[in-house]
Amino acid sequence: MEAQTVTRKIRSSNIEILRILCILAIVADHFIGQSGITEFSSFSAVLFYYGASSLSRVACSVFVIISAWFSTDKDFKFSRVIHTWLTVVMYTVPLTIVMMCIGLADKSNLVAALLPVSRGPLWFAGCYIIIVLLSPALNMLINKAPRKLLTWMLTVLFVLLSLYSTIMVGNGYLVHDTWVMLYIYLLTGYFKHYGLPERIGRFLSKPLNCLFLFAVCWVPMVFFRSLGDYTTSRLYILRIAGEYADCFRAQLQSIPNMVMAYSLFFCFKALKVKSSRIINFLASTTLGVYCFHQVPVWYVYLWDRIMTVPVDADALHGWKRALYAICSVIFIWIIGTIAEIIRNRIAFFLIEKRSFTTSLCKKIDSAVNGEQQSDMNMKGVIAATAVFFIVLKFVSVGHYWYMPLTADRDLISTNEATFILSGDISINDETVDGFIRIKNTGSAIENMSSGKYPIYLGISVVDAEGNEIDRDYIHLPIMKEGVLETDDSVDVVVSLEDRIDEYFISGDYDIRAEIVQEGIGWEESSAIFFDI
Repeated sequence: MEAQTVTRKIRSSNIEILRILCILAIVADHFIGQSGITEFSSFSAVLFYYGASSLSRVACSVFVIISAWFSTDKDFKFSRVIHTWLTVVMYTVPLTIVMMCIGLADKSNLVAALLPVSRGPLWFAGCYIIIVLLSPALNMLINKAPRKLLTWMLTVLFVLLSLYSTIMVGNGYLVHDTWVMLYIYLLTGYFKHYGLPERIGRFLSKPLNCLFLFAVCWVPMVFFRSLGDYTTSRLYILRIAGEYADCFRAQLQSIPNMVMAYSLFFCFKALKVKSSRIINFLASTTLGVYCFHQVPVWYVYLWDRIMTVPVDADALHGWKRALYAICSVIFIWIIGTIAEIIRNRIAFFLIEKRSFTTSLCKKIDSAVNGEQQSDMNMKGVIAATAVFFIVLKFVSVGHYWYMPLTADRDLISTNEATFILSGDISINDETVDGFIRIKNTGSAIENMSSGKYPIYLGISVVDAEGNEIDRDYIHLPIMKEGVLETDDSVDVVVSLEDRIDEYFISGDYDIRAEIVQEGIGWEESSAIFFDI
């Protein structure tokens, strides 16, 4: 009998290169958006910073597409859930403890760090864990459900999510990001199982065509978003164009965002790239790099204290500041990669490769995948999960009792955050200077000028009758870190130089100050006017 040789398929590095580029895009967006490095001195500068920070949400979609494409025809692996959860917790918990020792975090942050799904300190990782847990059902729907049923589901999700978001500049009817990721997973599985329409498939089989399609969406988006913010234009059409551009950038489910994500995926899928162990290894650290630089109580300290970005930005301008931003992004990626290599080895040694972990994963995999010799049935899985959720609920409820409000959710339109403004602002030579005191009359708020929906002090220019001349003249951060307790106040220094002659000397306009939660709306009851 002849001996048979088993050949192992060598994984090419085309998709792994895409993973690395995606994490660089995410780091760039976070660094530019959170550190204050953006420079508005020229339109070309705005184009650079807005272009460099425009693809993080596209990158998130790409990660879901990659996961779906290579998972829809494979068995469920509970080890993926454990690996992802450990990756998140092994960053959120230690970094939160460090911030507690410094005095920049409290026990509520620590509890949130232990609950990466229910509390969502890292939104993408939390949603991704849910998608992985649902993947057996999603894969069954993709591979075994009637095609008409799957087509109808995708059509409904397209209307409620993509079409609504693209036309109405909103989140859609299903506002949680988990729905969007579930939709992208199902759509990708549909393409994988049934194939693309013939003409579209031929078009996307060529990388240059994919890049062209990507550029058709990306270039106008960056241009109009930059133009709207740089000119602070009062032209209605430019404001509308800027709003749509920002929506297409930020909403995973918007049609331009999805077109960019799929065009990038099919572009790199069509590339012929030899396998590289180094590239494949670096690509495996991307989730860790994301977690390393985005723990909420940590990243402000990282940008401001460790990297001293505000100080460096004041000393650098033009191409030097742009080069500094590029080097900073690469630096964070390198440090995050090193941290993930160390964390991964520790996790493997302490938990992931231990016999109790591998035994648990094997039992759950057997139960979920329907193997005949499984000694753990689905009833046992459901019972264990129910106990876990009950414990989780008790911990979470206790957390909410003493947790300050955060700017990661809507606090303005729900009236959970209320303020009283006072202060003094006057014109001095060619500047407008003063301060505005903000008193918190609602619940305690933590890191109010950070998070998903940061709360800022909005300065508008109005005429003598109170009519808006420039609604978004400037938005000033209030507190990026720390807790503003009930009945406490904080002073925001106001020093304005932009278009002073046009607005306050030649134009004889006034200032209106009020609280604004970015992405949510204005607290109009807090408005106060200053006669300049």
